[in-house]
Amino acid sequence: MFFTAEELPRPAGLTCIVGQVPAIQKVREYAELYRGSGKLPGHILLTGIEGIGKRTIARAFAAEYCGNLTEIVGKDQKKRGDLLGVVTNLSDGDALLVTEVTKVPKGVLDVFALLLREFSCEFVVDKGMFAKKIRVPLKRFTCLATARSVAECPAALCEAYPLVLSLCNYSQTELATICEQLAHRKRLAITRAAALTVARASDGTPHHIQVLVDRVIGLGKTSISEQDLAQVSPVLGFGSRSGSSVSINDTDTLSGIDFEKQIAGLLQAMGFHAELTAVTGNGGIDIVATLDGPLIGGRYLVQCKKFGPSKLVGEPAVRDFYGAVTKDRSAINFILITTSGFTAQALAFVRGLPIELIDGQGLRALLRQYGISEEPGTAPRTLFE
Repeated sequence: MFFTAEELPRPAGLTCIVGQVPAIQKVREYAELYRGSGKLPGHILLTGIEGIGKRTIARAFAAEYCGNLTEIVGKDQKKRGDLLGVVTNLSDGDALLVTEVTKVPKGVLDVFALLLREFSCEFVVDKGMFAKKIRVPLKRFTCLATARSVAECPAALCEAYPLVLSLCNYSQTELATICEQLAHRKRLAITRAAALTVARASDGTPHHIQVLVDRVIGLGKTSISEQDLAQVSPVLGFGSRSGSSVSINDTDTLSGIDFEKQIAGLLQAMGFHAELTAVTGNGGIDIVATLDGPLIGGRYLVQCKKFGPSKLVGEPAVRDFYGAVTKDRSAINFILITTSGFTAQALAFVRGLPIELIDGQGLRALLRQYGISEEPGTAPRTLFE
């Protein structure tokens, strides 16, 4: 049975997780490496968009491979003493789950990264000329942490985690199964067709599935079918979390960042793990997309250009993009996406280069293919927020 991050009871383990097959397999293999040595599993950092199930997997892993689990929120560790008070009370074999570890203030985060590697911490005794530092050893524990992306984590922190996992997207079938099981736990009878409808209406995360199921229950329903959902969907606000959505057909209403979010949603639907870069200082790169798998798997760098239909992307813009992205030697391909089109010179420039150009027509086709944009007159759906 699937449980949300808030509802996962112990001692449920990884077998309770729906979806995330590559991540579950990898953490099991990782834990087995330590089992053979007789040592506690090393630290694990889980990354992915909000609501994708990072805490759920962390809790399930702790239930299966660790002792007691202590949970803290990164932003609450405002002082060094707050964090040290937690870790010094852990016992051998315990697990510590830090949600949003990047929200830990920098000074505290530096101390945390060090103690994760050394399993010891320093305390200052006395004051003034009598002050001295003493190093206190810590019990061996496993730290499980969550973050939106690896890019947000300082290098020193990443180095403290032997295993860093980026969670992948859920299939519609997996989301429907999650919906069914959540509904069952809340005593709501739901048909498979209705569960698939909820899955399609969600933003692709288990958390949003729970939100939609709770909305159905809030209407006093004890059972729900696909026909029932059709009647109550305006009340439930199915679609995006905000209750509104945009599509490529509404390009003029999109801000630049909204357009980037929509492209990230498309990449997510295509099987990529997509991360928006910082608004400034991104070197011409708007999205970093990662695909797990043979042959075509790897790191893709994406630039998004929201232009009017009469303004084409020229060769200078493509050349500048290529000059910026080739500095990243870990990427295997570069993609430039626009709502308009490309000049003949731009198309000629990319011949033989690892750059894929996607114009407005190609973008519309992809959005329709992956269910993010519907034909005009129908309700569009945004998968990424």
